[in-house]
Amino acid sequence: MSQMLQDVALRNTIYARVDSALRRIRETSEAVQNFASEYLKTPLGEPVKDKKNKTKTELWVEKFYKKTTTLPEPFPHELVERLEKYLDSVEEQLVDLSSLLYDHKLYDAHLNSSEILQTTMFTQQYVEHVLETERENMRCCKIEYKYTVGVKSYQTLVYGGILIAGFLVYFLVIFFSSPPAR
Repeated sequence: MSQMLQDVALRNTIYARVDSALRRIRETSEAVQNFASEYLKTPLGEPVKDKKNKTKTELWVEKFYKKTTTLPEPFPHELVERLEKYLDSVEEQLVDLSSLLYDHKLYDAHLNSSEILQTTMFTQQYVEHVLETERENMRCCKIEYKYTVGVKSYQTLVYGGILIAGFLVYFLVIFFSSPPAR
């Protein structure tokens, strides 16, 4: 009876790891999709339909004459291909894992599920890092706020004094140039 309980516990551990790995894969895929929908757009804001590298001029020409548009991808094609190959290999590992579970080879399935979970965690971290780096590279401008003390505050006081003196002179000229009231 205890062997059966151990097998159930081991199988539940395997299922939990596979579930966690699948969630991580799903989150990674969603992050890539969100990045693509946010950054991979034509000059008119339409989604990208092709993966060819073209200049902005060619994109505009295609938009108005060919009615199809493409946009170069912000990260290298090799990265996307590696991610696709990785997902294919994870799919193969999951199929192998299911056959191990079907054959009741729980120890091998346990090791396999551990490996799948670790590789999905590492891949998720890698993809998040790459996407964040690409977001930084694609940022059009950086806003920096600076608070300076010293010369700028002194200049502000000087310009403020000149402005007040100008208003005073203006009102004095208006006052003395107007005809006296009878």
